[in-house]
Amino acid sequence: KQPVRLAEDLAVIDHISEGRVRFGVGNGYRVEEFEGFDVPLDQRALRLENLIEILRKAWDEGTLEHDAHQALECGYGCFSFEDIEVTPRPYQENGPPIIIGGFAPPASKRAGRMGDGFTIGSLVGFEEAKGAVDIYWDSVDEAGKDPEEQDLVIWNFAFLTDGGDAEGIVEEGWQHTLD
Repeated sequence: KQPVRLAEDLAVIDHISEGRVRFGVGNGYRVEEFEGFDVPLDQRALRLENLIEILRKAWDEGTLEHDAHQALECGYGCFSFEDIEVTPRPYQENGPPIIIGGFAPPASKRAGRMGDGFTIGSLVGFEEAKGAVDIYWDSVDEAGKDPEEQDLVIWNFAFLTDGGDAEGIVEEGWQHTLD
């Protein structure tokens, strides 16, 4: 909810884990979650980019200065800071890597431009996933980043059962995910 607190919490975990933290984040897509927090769904990309900018600044040397994007409808989730000391500093020099998730072309491009990696899951088919990954790598190249320093995470669901209607259990799990 509060990005400075998130930056500090991630820095603490980064120290405890001796630099093994990877922070995964995405736009979100569930309408009821945005409605529940009274956050405009159409501003999710701007808000995510604002959050990433704040985290990067918070983990940098010096004090945090940040003005919220002018395009944001400021209410919940609009943050501006002036002369804030963020402690502790992360264990990793530039802070925990930020792995950005998604599958739509803007998400893939954002991950290449702003992230330290990209994650995509099994909610899309193979061809769509391959297209998203290709867009991501093109974006990494356009941003002048070293591909060897990027993380690519492709995940899938596994459903375990000790018997019964395995197909029905999988279908129920998918429906829960998609609802």
